Amino acid sequence: MSASSAATAQVGDKPEDLTSADFKALSDLVYKVAGLCLSDKKKALISSRLSKRLRKTHLQSLGEYIRFIQEPEGRDELSEAISSLTTNVTSFFRENHHFEFLKRDVFSQWSSGRGPLKIWSAGCSRGAEPYSIAMTAAEFFKTKMPPVKILATDIDGTVLSQAKAGIYDEEEAKSIPPALKRAFMTRSNGPDDDTWQVAPAIRQLVKFNYLNLMDRWPMQGCFDVIFCRNVVIYFDEPTKQKLWGRFHDKIAPGGHMMIGHSERISGPYKDNFIVSGVTTYQKSDGLPVTPAAEEKAQ
Repeated sequence: MSASSAATAQVGDKPEDLTSADFKALSDLVYKVAGLCLSDKKKALISSRLSKRLRKTHLQSLGEYIRFIQEPEGRDELSEAISSLTTNVTSFFRENHHFEFLKRDVFSQWSSGRGPLKIWSAGCSRGAEPYSIAMTAAEFFKTKMPPVKILATDIDGTVLSQAKAGIYDEEEAKSIPPALKRAFMTRSNGPDDDTWQVAPAIRQLVKFNYLNLMDRWPMQGCFDVIFCRNVVIYFDEPTKQKLWGRFHDKIAPGGHMMIGHSERISGPYKDNFIVSGVTTYQKSDGLPVTPAAEEKAQ
């Protein structure tokens, strides 16, 4: 289907639900591209979410929409479709025990003789997670230029743009501890604009990049800590195992991985990690990354 015909098509008031054939075509496509598994039980919810995209593209039916995103000219819309099928639920300092772990077991072991700590927030959504990491580091090291480099990635280009801006409403910002909010957030001066923005110094600690976890990972070197929380819940077991292996290879010896409260590392790679905290795992092979642990190993 050409872009011009897509632009001239009209949308019905009530798009029909996905047919079984269209649902299978969609499921196969998003699994191949993004590793996402769509449950047949959620067909109605998926139809509802895609109907919103349908109205924006001016196509006539969900079936026509599915065919369009399978074509080269529908590649950008395919990214939008995938984004609409995932839930961008995030909040500052969610599962706070992970940030306490950073202070107690990672930041406390850093010494000036080594380079900055490298931390990756995979599936960063609108940025609350990587900014929480940055604030935690700035608070611990008592400087807005702590020795950390934070990479934040997501498959959704729209939320990445929002994350880079670092602007959040009052409801989103309420989970930030008051002391950190005063130190690292700026409130809008507008009378009708009840928002907070992350301070420039904190935003500069985070580099946001687009990344589909199913694609090649362009990052060089390894990370001391990887956050990948509430992401693998969208994947089937073979895809999870593939990702555990790839994450394992990107963690520095003795480094850590943080996952969501309902997730567990299982399967062949389970033995390559040691449970080091609540939903926190340490890479078990090789020498530890922290200087204190290295001294114990010698």
